[in-house]
Amino acid sequence: SGTVTSETWKILHATAPELHGPWTEHAPIDLPVAGSGVAAPGVVHEDGVFHMFIQTEFMKSGGRCEHAVSNDGFNWVVLNPAILSVPDTDEDGIYDPHPALIGGKRYLVYSGMPKFTRVPQPDIYLSRSQS
Repeated sequence: SGTVTSETWKILHATAPELHGPWTEHAPIDLPVAGSGVAAPGVVHEDGVFHMFIQTEFMKSGGRCEHAVSNDGFNWVVLNPAILSVPDTDEDGIYDPHPALIGGKRYLVYSGMPKFTRVPQPDIYLSRSQS
């Protein structure tokens, strides 16, 4: 979960046999990920494994998009970060990762912003996995 001065977020978890339901709500997922804005997870399922990508900060410098995997959707292992912010660039702060599998290739769309000196105008970035 993520916490800032006035807010706390949890990663809600629900499952369904089909997209239209019926949906069953489960206990929130507890990931060992640090940051003031741990939120906005995106999940894809590939070859029997769930891949979750989640931000650690929101609308501030720093941060990373963490990558966690699970075989059952309940128990998660955090791997190396998928993307790190790049200080003093247009990707000084990164957040909102959205994974996709398209044509057998892995993509991650995310938001990036320059150093926070005013209300930022974030850009959208697209990365593609080489593996």
